[in-house]
Amino acid sequence: MPHRNFLSFEFLAQVIQVHPSVLERVKSLMLEGPFKRKQLTGSSYVLSQIAERSHNLVRLSLAHSTRWQEINETLRKHILILLSQSRLHTVALNGHLISIELLDHLPDLKRLEVDSFLIPSSSDIVPVPAHKVKVEELVLINVFDIGMKTILHPKSPFDFSTLKVFEVHKG
Repeated sequence: MPHRNFLSFEFLAQVIQVHPSVLERVKSLMLEGPFKRKQLTGSSYVLSQIAERSHNLVRLSLAHSTRWQEINETLRKHILILLSQSRLHTVALNGHLISIELLDHLPDLKRLEVDSFLIPSSSDIVPVPAHKVKVEELVLINVFDIGMKTILHPKSPFDFSTLKVFEVHKG
């Protein structure tokens, strides 16, 4: 996989301060990282601006390898605000430890894209999800046997009763 360089929160904060309206035009947003506390130092301004100004957001992509409970509390709060955006219809999840606790906060979706494994740790598994997320389109990319069983399991947090599109991609 080629190495990618992403803008730091500090640089993004400078851009937002000079051009705050940029976030109002954003329709797709990807948050990537390990999201550990030390990487998020000084990022509260950026996170609050993203959450407050991204009202046209239709696609949110979360890519991380950190368990939901280990993510900075401020970032968790802002991710939940982004997930509650009224126009949001696509959520893309890319990470090896995507927690059922996070999935329990998802709104009903038109499209759910899962890239890589979806393997909740045993401490993340809950007997009955508080809310089943309705999904119309499901796209699984590089999701193998155990991840597929987790997503499609009857006790998963997903309701596929309205499913219209089901795609599986490898590699």
